[in-house]
Amino acid sequence: MFNACRVPRKGEDSYKIYDPALNTHAIVAVNGKFYSIDFVEKESGEPLPLEVLEDRLQQCVEMSKSPSMPMLGYLTSDDRDICADARDSLLRAGGSKMEEALKVLESGALMICLDENEEPTSKKQTSE
Repeated sequence: MFNACRVPRKGEDSYKIYDPALNTHAIVAVNGKFYSIDFVEKESGEPLPLEVLEDRLQQCVEMSKSPSMPMLGYLTSDDRDICADARDSLLRAGGSKMEEALKVLESGALMICLDENEEPTSKKQTSE
């Protein structure tokens, strides 16, 4: 699913699909934190050079080491209803700024995970 995401809802998730012509960014997940990076030159529509992408990914890794940033990534590993409640709470607390941040997260063309370890993040993964 490119430029799309699952939105947690109690009982059954919903989906959002975004226009790929308007959303040319990737989401980078690292250490439970999320970042948005452009991977296409806005003017020409051409992919950015590999060196630029590598630098942006490295910046995400460095920024993820900051203890002051919230680790929202762990919300998605929980039960659907708990995740839906947490999402609703975030939207209530953060208002329009949180709504815009979630829109950026949800509309990314793809997600790149840069976590170094592969430890289980849920009870289900622990038993597999």
